[in-house]
Amino acid sequence: MKKKKNLPETPGEIASYFTAHQMAAWKKEAEGKLRTYLFVMSKRHRRIAWCSHCHHFVRLNVSHHRKETVCPHCGSVGEQIHGWRGYSRLHTESSPTPTPAQRTARW
Repeated sequence: MKKKKNLPETPGEIASYFTAHQMAAWKKEAEGKLRTYLFVMSKRHRRIAWCSHCHHFVRLNVSHHRKETVCPHCGSVGEQIHGWRGYSRLHTESSPTPTPAQRTARW
């Protein structure tokens, strides 16, 4: 394949085309679209969860699968996910909600 001229090849070269302000704005926008989850990975330690927003382990008052909870560290509202029960339906604001026909369709 013929190499095209003047195209950036590395992530550093690509990032050099954008200002720090643009990169920070895009990062903030992306973080706003991602949902917050509190992952509880152990049945034995049900009150210890990892927050996907602040990336810290936190201690929960009550542990219920799929319950909306406030992270005690960052204050972000998120959904508790018990890892041993599965988390196949996680989504972001930007992902479309599947229709009932799509949910039952076989791939």
